[in-house]
Amino acid sequence: LSGTAAVLILIESIIQLVVESRIPDNKWRMAGVVGTCLFALIVPCCGWQGARDRNPGLLNCFSCCNYFGGCIDFCFIGIGVLIAMFGSAITAAAGACTPEQADLAACDELQKEKLLQVCKEFLISFNESVMNMSLSEQQHNVTGYVHDLLSEEKCIDTVQYTGLVLLGVGIMVSVLRCCDTCMHCASGYYGGQLAKMLMEDPHREIYSGSDSD
Repeated sequence: LSGTAAVLILIESIIQLVVESRIPDNKWRMAGVVGTCLFALIVPCCGWQGARDRNPGLLNCFSCCNYFGGCIDFCFIGIGVLIAMFGSAITAAAGACTPEQADLAACDELQKEKLLQVCKEFLISFNESVMNMSLSEQQHNVTGYVHDLLSEEKCIDTVQYTGLVLLGVGIMVSVLRCCDTCMHCASGYYGGQLAKMLMEDPHREIYSGSDSD
């Protein structure tokens, strides 16, 4: 499990680096990704070193760190569920106000005005962010495209699409974090069991394909 965790950490870090490299003047955040990757690799290395050297202290550290990681993953699952619920609510509210699926019972003038106000607020925030950008950043910006998406004619469709994106992101985050939680808890459990066996019998034979290899 330590080797699997290390591979997943490297893959995630490479993806983040690719994404961050596309953003201009982003060296500090890329350095942060590298630093986070190196720090995260300490945990699986701790488990591998503990199993190799028959060190219960390192294995217990590996176990505790994985249980802590599982708790953090569980919190992210909750965040993912909230994002999915929020996206679902936005999609339903905007869908009821689209011309093709207009539902007068679910979408009155007040509801429609609230949706249009959301687009206006986003447009104001976007214009402020553009003003704070450098000239080189503005040249890479799709200002006209964003203004078109947030226009009154396309506002409701944009809000509905945004809700679908949030729904998908929330589901994806929740599923991935569920997998991470299972792996962290399994690593924590088997690392703790291995440490317990070594404390009871330091010379006990350890199977080379155990959880920390």
